[in-house]
Amino acid sequence: QVYVKKFGQLSLFQEGRVRSKSTLRRDGVAIDEKKILQWSVTTVDDALGERGGPPHKSEHLKLADCTIKGFDDKSVKDSLFLLLLLWAKDPKPINWSLVTVGKTKDEQFANARYAISIARKLGATIFLTPHDIIEVRPKMLLLFVGTVLGLEAAQHGSVA
Repeated sequence: QVYVKKFGQLSLFQEGRVRSKSTLRRDGVAIDEKKILQWSVTTVDDALGERGGPPHKSEHLKLADCTIKGFDDKSVKDSLFLLLLLWAKDPKPINWSLVTVGKTKDEQFANARYAISIARKLGATIFLTPHDIIEVRPKMLLLFVGTVLGLEAAQHGSVA
């Protein structure tokens, strides 16, 4: 284990867990930012289709058209897409009555904190803070989504 202090934050990196984008592969194909984005949007769309639309008790959120165009998309600051992505991976741990519309900073912060909590419950090692989400920091959002992708790959043993 290696502790790295960068920009005032202390992070724990485990050897072999953090790989550069150039060495990350899935089924023998290199994964880049564009493919991670495409995977996330497709995963959410597929889950919405297979499960007959947005999750139960989420009617107040209008999730049917929730998508992102990139990791710099300002619509991600409400964390609804990230929560949908986590729901697509495992619907059980999310209590949609706790999720807000995300119009105010406080609502956005609560949603972001909840998304990080759910990701950790699913087994993800998370290196971002709620502020990274609500301030739409593209590289940190890429890391979050890539970690969720890594959960799937770890289950299937397909990351090289």
